[in-house]
Order: sequence, then C-alpha cells, then structure tokens
Amino acid sequence: MKIFLPKKEINNLKEDIHRLKEKNVIIEVRLDNIESLRDLGNNSNSPSSLEGETNNLDFMKNLYLKND
Repeated sequence: MKIFLPKKEINNLKEDIHRLKEKNVIIEVRLDNIESLRDLGNNSNSPSSLEGETNNLDFMKNLYLKND
C-alpha cells in the first residue's frame, strides 16, 4: 500500500514532533515503519508521492527511538 502525503502535511507532522521533543516527550517509532517509508521513497517515481523522502527519512532517524 502506498501513502501519499502533501508536503504541507509532512511539514505539519515535523512541527508537531519538534514541539513534543521540546517537552521531552518520548516518541516511539517502530523501525519497520522507517523501513516502509524508505521502501515507499525508493519505489515511487510519482511527483505526487511522498516529497523529499530522503530528508524525511533523515528526520525520522533523529527521533527518539524506544526499543522494547
């Protein structure tokens, strides 16, 4: 399944995550979700697909990851 997000929505998510990080909220991100984003970015050549996938993956890597 492919997910299409407008750049505005991606930027809104980044802002929300930054606000949470400023409040020292731990954000849990499953590593397989990051892999799914990477696969989506690598397999899509559509201009309407996830924009700036490389920057978004770098951003996701900088989130607080909690391994159970």
